[in-house]
Amino acid sequence: MMLASLGETELRGMLLLGLSLATVAVIAYVLYSRLGHVAPSHVMMPFLGHLEELRVRVLRVVVVAAVWTVLFLLVRVETTVVGGLTVAYAVPSVYNNVASQIYAWIARTTVPPQVELFVATPMEAVGAQMEIALLLGLLLSLPFLLFELWAFLAPGLASRERRFLRLSLPPAFVLFVVGGSFGFFVAAPLLFRVLYGFVDPLGATALLSVGSLVSNVTTLVLLFGLFFELPLFMVGLVRLGLATPESYVRKWRHATVGIFIVAALASDPTLTSQLLIGSLLLGLYWGGVLASHFFRPPRPIVLPNRVSKA
Repeated sequence: MMLASLGETELRGMLLLGLSLATVAVIAYVLYSRLGHVAPSHVMMPFLGHLEELRVRVLRVVVVAAVWTVLFLLVRVETTVVGGLTVAYAVPSVYNNVASQIYAWIARTTVPPQVELFVATPMEAVGAQMEIALLLGLLLSLPFLLFELWAFLAPGLASRERRFLRLSLPPAFVLFVVGGSFGFFVAAPLLFRVLYGFVDPLGATALLSVGSLVSNVTTLVLLFGLFFELPLFMVGLVRLGLATPESYVRKWRHATVGIFIVAALASDPTLTSQLLIGSLLLGLYWGGVLASHFFRPPRPIVLPNRVSKA
């Protein structure tokens, strides 16, 4: 139903997005698998030494993300046909850049046709493009972030702990992508369509600022990407021995109340959006309960306390 309402341009954009995410996934797997044989470190490092190492690794990730962000603000992607094949290439462009191309795709995909987009302040268009470029830069820097995170944690972990983290990274990445895609292709268009449906009976003009559109869509993408990590988080607690599937079932009432509180805080103050997000989170919670039963280990992985070790 949703795919049928999209045009050829939107479907082509979805295909390019899927290919880009697949490329990022392959790069992420190659990077962190290279550290799969890192031996545990028995050399004590001072606390300030750990902080310095963490600072350097974080700085590297920030530099990579900044380079991607600037690139998306300075070039645009064009296509040409060479030998019957469509080839994409980048050309310098400050105004009509990659961020503006992505914005046009966001507007076509999520905004109802009766809604008019406008720019309220001189800096709003620039801010919207910068926000999109920053989000793209962070997403494409994710493989390098996973690489640096693994390189920082792996030397201090035992073999079972390293194996647990290595097995957790691929599903965590996939769940984040699936959740973000759900927020973009399903949640955002549905929320805009439902909420702006109350405008027509009032005889008012439906307006949406460019900055609000970008902020709402990026927030939904990030929130749903994080929300879809809930089942994996619950399974991880069970495998670490910090929780049991039975405890999840016993605490379902508390979890339901907490879920709808999170839904109220994470969405706009309309009952429709809160019910949508809360229902989805509740479904993910029970999915996590079932997954915890299925992936329950015969012997929990207990992370030892190494603070007192010499």
